[in-house]
Amino acid sequence: MVNSFTVFGLFFLVLLFLNAYLFGDDDLLSGILGFFSVAAMFNVFLMNRNREAGRIGLTAINYSLAILLLYTGGHESTGMLWCYLLVAVGIFINSFRNGLILNSMFLLITAVILMVGYELGLSRVEYGDVISVRVVITLVALSGMCHILIFFQGRADQQILDMHEGGIASLAYLDSLTMLSNRVTFRSVLYHEIQLGSTRYTGLIYIDLDNFKLINDEYNHDFGDEVLAEYATQLKRTVFTVLGEDKVREYDVGRLGGDEFAVFIRDASDEAKVKALAEEILAITAQKQLKALEKVKHNLGSSLGVVVVDTKHFDLIESLSVADKGMYQAKKAGKGKIRYVSLSGSIEAPQQVAEAV
Repeated sequence: MVNSFTVFGLFFLVLLFLNAYLFGDDDLLSGILGFFSVAAMFNVFLMNRNREAGRIGLTAINYSLAILLLYTGGHESTGMLWCYLLVAVGIFINSFRNGLILNSMFLLITAVILMVGYELGLSRVEYGDVISVRVVITLVALSGMCHILIFFQGRADQQILDMHEGGIASLAYLDSLTMLSNRVTFRSVLYHEIQLGSTRYTGLIYIDLDNFKLINDEYNHDFGDEVLAEYATQLKRTVFTVLGEDKVREYDVGRLGGDEFAVFIRDASDEAKVKALAEEILAITAQKQLKALEKVKHNLGSSLGVVVVDTKHFDLIESLSVADKGMYQAKKAGKGKIRYVSLSGSIEAPQQVAEAV
């Protein structure tokens, strides 16, 4: 923003300088405009090296130029008109507190120059009383509106920062019940992995909880949500334990909807580890590891579809559908099973080659 203001202002400064130099008869005014044109050019360079220095530089240019325009009067005593623009920019590029302090000082100096500047030798122009009062009032009104805008914008920015620090911003990427990545985020993870192509062999595990609807029907949906939340926690813990915390990222375990979950394995070159993970995931329900279900009768299980993907030949997002089909095959085979799937030929023609119970 500071750089844009500087470039925008530089354009008009150069035009005004050329106009004053070529057609005006005030050497002081043309000299001032020429000096600030050069200063603005330098500030563009400075801004690209150090943003804070560029902001300070533009602030100094704005207020100094405004005061000097009031002193000289500008072309045919119209210099005061540029003060409105310069004041607004000076407020917008600073924080609320700094902008308020600097602007208050400027308004005080402006009032002195307009009201008694000519008598005290602070201005070459004798401004009329009516004009002076109206300029001061309108500058105060403009400043007030700008400060109000900056104040509430600052509060909004702080709320966004607080939300981010509190983790609320991440809710857009997470499933609110399980705190796993949601469907959109999980597919985005696969998409970005396709772009990076950092690993030759990756893996996908598609999970569906068997007979979960019966739990909802018999014990109500609130209890069902409790089971899903605990299962998600156990699933994520299992993935981190088997693969290692350095091999798993935050959004690699997701809830795709309802009672369906998925796991992205970034390095599936060790097929034994992939199978070990699938078996540990199956054990969450097979070995009744969920405490929420300890005191109720249930028949909760899980069916898994597992696919190892050669990322040089197959698309990860399409492979998720293949893993999904593998999961349904596991269900048709009697539920509580793992269907391992391999891809041959092309992704449009997957072949299922192995099954494990």
